[in-house]
Amino acid sequence: MSSGEISQAAMADRQLRYINGTEHRYQSRMQSHSSVADAVGTRNISAANSPNELQKRLRRLGYNEDAMDWAAPINVRSMPMGMTGPPDEETPVRAIIDDPTLERVLGGNDLMPIAYLLRGQQCARSVGRIRIRDKNGQGVGFGTGFFVSPNLMLTNHHVLQTEQEAALSEIELDFEVDLLGHVRQTVTFELDPTRFFHTNSNLDFTMVAVRPNRELGREPREWGWSRLQEGEGLIVKGESVSIIQHPNGEAKQIALRENRVVDLLDSFAHYSTDTAPGSSGSPVYNDQWEVVALHHSGVPARNGEGKILAVNGQPWTPEMGTHRIKW
Repeated sequence: MSSGEISQAAMADRQLRYINGTEHRYQSRMQSHSSVADAVGTRNISAANSPNELQKRLRRLGYNEDAMDWAAPINVRSMPMGMTGPPDEETPVRAIIDDPTLERVLGGNDLMPIAYLLRGQQCARSVGRIRIRDKNGQGVGFGTGFFVSPNLMLTNHHVLQTEQEAALSEIELDFEVDLLGHVRQTVTFELDPTRFFHTNSNLDFTMVAVRPNRELGREPREWGWSRLQEGEGLIVKGESVSIIQHPNGEAKQIALRENRVVDLLDSFAHYSTDTAPGSSGSPVYNDQWEVVALHHSGVPARNGEGKILAVNGQPWTPEMGTHRIKW
């Protein structure tokens, strides 16, 4: 099989390698996950994170520390969207960390302003379904991808591993159900790896350029993009995240704030979620709709013999496809 030739079984096999890695990391951190779950259950985020981690998060949300003392918020627009107004200007960050106010600041309050939904809808526009095709143009699988600039798309390495695969595939926008229950008219964009292509197997990401749709006269920039953020403090353990996705290649869906971060490693985040394998390449957002992670795998259910289970309770095989795995 050449590098540009793929099959459904090959797609399942390549994802299985990442599933095994995810499972190993997850199981090795079970004790830490349990501690975070206990802290979240008592709405005590400060117990799940170090003071340094909390300080970095609060600074990103608009709080700052000068050379002499803790200062007031410096950017109210970057505050948590769950807050109804700026915090007391006399309230130091250290006091917030040591006070129940921290739970309100970092997501303990499930009440969100309407603008939260509007901003989420904006982000959702730039998320699309990737149609993975072989050299004959036949579909061999799906993934999720999203725009991170006017003409760049991000997804997983195990979704698109090579320039040849990217050149054969495409991203489909607006594949979603409207308010009347009808599937919207979609717009498809071809990928352009000759213009830009970068992939990393260890971190499981691929970034590739997107061509305009000349036939329809449409540009990818019309759907907006989620800018990738630099710096620290994007998320802490115990906070909620939201994931916009095309699970199993289905119409666009969202796992909204019912996903708690239970661990943060140097290059990986663990969170509880209902995302399905077709969600590979989905953007993971914090409450400010900043991208904090790229979803790439889950932990499968296994039987007493250690074999991965299918959704019907029987042992799973790669020929079934990853959409048949029980998670």
